[in-house]
Amino acid sequence: MADSSSTSITDTQNFDFANLVFLNVATQAPIRLTSDNFFTWKAQWDALLYGYALTGYVDGSLVCPPSSSNLAYMYWTRQDQLLFGSLLASLSRELAPMVATAKTSRDLWNKLSVTYAKPSRARIIRLRERLVKPQGSRNITNYMFDIKGAADELALLNAPLKDEEITIYVINGLNSDLKEISAAIRSRDTEISFEDLHERLLEYEAYLHKTDSQIHDDSLAVAHVANRNINSSNFGRTFSKKPVL
Repeated sequence: MADSSSTSITDTQNFDFANLVFLNVATQAPIRLTSDNFFTWKAQWDALLYGYALTGYVDGSLVCPPSSSNLAYMYWTRQDQLLFGSLLASLSRELAPMVATAKTSRDLWNKLSVTYAKPSRARIIRLRERLVKPQGSRNITNYMFDIKGAADELALLNAPLKDEEITIYVINGLNSDLKEISAAIRSRDTEISFEDLHERLLEYEAYLHKTDSQIHDDSLAVAHVANRNINSSNFGRTFSKKPVL
């Protein structure tokens, strides 16, 4: 039996099927759920569901009408399945089989919440492993936001990090070409915010790219001049050589 807070769709909707909400997951919910980003993924969906007045489908407050109320039942089930499909499409391929037995959007939502909303030692360990992953081929923005995302997830799992700890993780994983600015940040007497650190690293990254580009252009210019001199020398030798009779 529904609780007193439950609402019948007949109280809140008309049955114009043209009013069904179709979500474009690729543009409106681009963050796909993985085993380590549940709260970030949920935040994007909380905003979407509230904005489109669909929250009741996943929290149980908008109950399915009895099948005898033909139009109301059809409207509810169609909207629910559209939402179900959108939620399913926003899961990573590895996680989709986990909710294969769900029948409604609420079933799917609850399965994910039970699995990922509760802290576990294994999840905390995986998130901490993300913090120590070297920068590698990632640019500064992607690298830092990966670390910030892991730190935010840890905070929501009651395992928060101090700002200074996040800074240490960032500079420890930077590529070797950023060691100069890493040393400057380490030598600071005052703590630096994540935003300021991001801005400084972006500026230094842009400086390195500009320097690399200039070196590349200079190298091409030198090579061009050298090649031209070689060709000129060969041209002179070719035509000054006495032809064989």
